[in-house]
Amino acid sequence: MKIEQLRVLCEVVDQGFSMSRAADALDISQPNVSKQMRLLEEHLAVDLLLRRGGRIIGMTEPGQEVLKVARRIVLDAGNLKSIGEDYRRGDRGRLSIATTHFIARYLLTDCIELFHQRFPKVEITLHETTQRHALDMLQSTEADVGILSEPPRGGIGVVQLLSQRKIALSLIAPPHHPLLARRLVTLDVIARYPLVQLDPTLSGGWNVKRAFERAGLSPNVVMTAGNIEVVKAYVARGLGVAILPSLCVEAEHDPDLDKLDAGHLIPPMPHFIGLHPESFVRGYVYDFIETFSPEWTKRRVSRRMRQSLD
Repeated sequence: MKIEQLRVLCEVVDQGFSMSRAADALDISQPNVSKQMRLLEEHLAVDLLLRRGGRIIGMTEPGQEVLKVARRIVLDAGNLKSIGEDYRRGDRGRLSIATTHFIARYLLTDCIELFHQRFPKVEITLHETTQRHALDMLQSTEADVGILSEPPRGGIGVVQLLSQRKIALSLIAPPHHPLLARRLVTLDVIARYPLVQLDPTLSGGWNVKRAFERAGLSPNVVMTAGNIEVVKAYVARGLGVAILPSLCVEAEHDPDLDKLDAGHLIPPMPHFIGLHPESFVRGYVYDFIETFSPEWTKRRVSRRMRQSLD
């Protein structure tokens, strides 16, 4: 039995039992995937996959137990390689970050610039995705670290570090809009105007929707969009106003928009750092975390990860 066979098993399961997708993910041929699976089952003398009519439809009971062990072995094999690289080439390697588009665009730019200046030989891969997929990437160790817009609920095996960085919200409208002339706005007043809303499935949209609901208000939502830049574009066209993170509107880049602080209406949004508790964290990953959120030093992160395993 070889570690590569266990890695193939994990990938076949992660790809929904598709041999072709597993082959693409592993960058090997599909016949080789089938061969490695057959050799593993022959070595263990047990069927791992449920097959019906030439199709794989799931896992056998022993297959589920083997998968648990296989994931640990594959993870530990990766950790061993990372340990060697960290001591041999501590200032070079790869850093895979899973996060949302908003965080990648507005929160990480300065952080990544500073990190790159310190570690120019570290190749950074920034995965802009959903909160749910970011958790999946952390659980599978496809990502080294996740920067999340809400706690990793359902993220079994993910260590959560609350960042002190919080994002204030503002009312966004075209310049000279009557709401911007007010010194202080209320949700009741905002609800009288057309509203362009960020998708409530996103944390920023959900916070706004919940604030109106708690106030017993039903705003006039004329449009819902899943991207902040799209919301901004339609607000600039005069379709309505919006409540968005303050830092997404900058006078230099958004001359057709202006903003008014709404922090008294909706609390600032916190952010979270996610890690896999059993992964070896290379030295420069700690540096990245501390660059993003200085209160999380290597000692504090290490202690939290040890606590998660107790």
